[in-house]
Amino acid sequence: MITAKELAKYIISTIKKQMTDIQPEEFDVTPLKLQKLLYYCQGYSLALTGKPAFSDPIEAWKFGPVVENVYQEYKKYEGGIIPYGEIEAETIPDETLQSIVDLVLADKGQYSGGTLARMTHKESPWLNTYQGAYGGFYTNAEIPNEEMQNYFASELLQREEDYEDEDVFWDTVGTKVSRERMEAAIAEL
Repeated sequence: MITAKELAKYIISTIKKQMTDIQPEEFDVTPLKLQKLLYYCQGYSLALTGKPAFSDPIEAWKFGPVVENVYQEYKKYEGGIIPYGEIEAETIPDETLQSIVDLVLADKGQYSGGTLARMTHKESPWLNTYQGAYGGFYTNAEIPNEEMQNYFASELLQREEDYEDEDVFWDTVGTKVSRERMEAAIAEL
């Protein structure tokens, strides 16, 4: 299993690859956006495969879900963009995870870090951990994988059912996860 740092580098590299014909100043990946994309990759992976995308914990911080060691790696950029010129091509060996990253980027990649943070603040994994745990005190506690799996399995299944043609939702994914697998994952919860 890869680490969150490895997946973060792959996400940044993939976004750079997708953004052909742009000027370096148009690259919009900030540390905040990267954190939220990691969270969505973890949630989608848990929902679609029953396995985490990476081994590191995700914590519920004030501005949304955070992987602390990735935060430490990129905090030097503060609220600015991660420099386009410093990004090297990265790969990961897991084709299913590559497809999940593609799905997350197609679904969430157009949003800013601030917008993604506001989105996570409306979702139960962050809400229940940050505000609901420990007697209602605000914490930086770890968001349980089970909480993310339950939430995203339900959300993705609902979104798939909302499409007239169920395959439309999955067209962005190279290695698709079947509806039966997703329903089985939900049933196992």
